[in-house]
Amino acid sequence: MVAESMQKNAALPPGVQKDAQVILRCAELEARLIDDLVDLSRLGNAKLLLDRKPLDLHEPLREAIHLCEPGARERQLEFVLDVRASDSLIMGDPVRLQQIFWNLIRNAIKFTPEGGRITVRSFNPDKFKVIIEVMDTGIGIDPTRISSIFQAFEQGGPDITARFGGLGLGLAISQALAEAHGATIQAASAGINRGATLTMSFPMVHNAAQPLPAAGAASVSS
Repeated sequence: MVAESMQKNAALPPGVQKDAQVILRCAELEARLIDDLVDLSRLGNAKLLLDRKPLDLHEPLREAIHLCEPGARERQLEFVLDVRASDSLIMGDPVRLQQIFWNLIRNAIKFTPEGGRITVRSFNPDKFKVIIEVMDTGIGIDPTRISSIFQAFEQGGPDITARFGGLGLGLAISQALAEAHGATIQAASAGINRGATLTMSFPMVHNAAQPLPAAGAASVSS
């Protein structure tokens, strides 16, 4: 892309490089919007095919965290990964699972003020499920709007959209993809400016030959 080459060209004046960066960012946002709209259409028409395979759910989760870490660092957010699930083998599409986690973590980063904290954790409530939670200390959710945040083009109200931008497609896509995996996704918040928690529950498969991930808690960025 011409804009990307211009941005990396040290011979150009700083102002031109900055303009190229803006062009590149707009192009990336437009491409992401098109992808989201296509996904939403395919999900609505049941035409999105999943490449299911046995996998450790922590793998796409860690990939999504890796992609989101630069945004967390830029906003000076503490980012904590707390892996407690000792059994996390599921049948799923790794690319689409990463998309779910990326959407949820990116959302948490977007709505959490500088100096806040994002916590991503996993645990087994029983031998049949693995839970993934994305918790933040951000702007929270109006309790009267929690039931609508998974609807397409809904971000919790016009004031939120005006302040943070976006079209509100990420959570709608994430819910549809989760349901396509036989999973559930729910939102909870104690109220405005009291943070939010997104909880996903995935059904597990059991295979004694599958290695189990090490459990534990670690701060992966700050």
